[in-house]
Amino acid sequence: IDGDNLSAYGLLGQLFMDQKAADRAIREFNHALEINPKFIQAHIMLASIYEAQNNREQAKQHYRKALGINPNSPVAANNLAWLLADRGENLDEALKLAQTASQQARDVAAVQDTLGWVYYKKGSHRAAIDALGQAVRLEPKGAVYHFHLGMAYLKNGEKDQAKRSLAEALELSASFPGADEAKRTLSTL
Repeated sequence: IDGDNLSAYGLLGQLFMDQKAADRAIREFNHALEINPKFIQAHIMLASIYEAQNNREQAKQHYRKALGINPNSPVAANNLAWLLADRGENLDEALKLAQTASQQARDVAAVQDTLGWVYYKKGSHRAAIDALGQAVRLEPKGAVYHFHLGMAYLKNGEKDQAKRSLAEALELSASFPGADEAKRTLSTL
């Protein structure tokens, strides 16, 4: 119903991955693209599947194709921004993409987290804190969001806030991506 719904794409991609049907899904989405090369949802789903398979280059390629069809797609902009920022690649482009996604999906915690993480990677820690704080407000049980916020606080010299955010992240989950780094960092504060 809502072609730009981040959660729906994530759930559908996860369903295919859970069913171990990624190859089938890839064939189906590629077939759909043969019929209609501008079928943006197929590009986004292919990108999501490739991302889950850790095939980052194919994922980036399909997110870029989706953005070629709709430059304001919050799903494609957010996810491509994350892929770029996660590895510290082309942070200026990542920031533009994250800002585009944020303008389209202000109330989505994952989008605010991406924007904040891009700012963090660029060294704009105050801006990172603002965006990551918004992610935490939108989804208070998101351990990764608390972790990212804690790291931004630390880089901004706000050690007490960093301790609180990192401790909250670990209280919410001991196994989120970054949990080991959160534990190590917290032990040094």
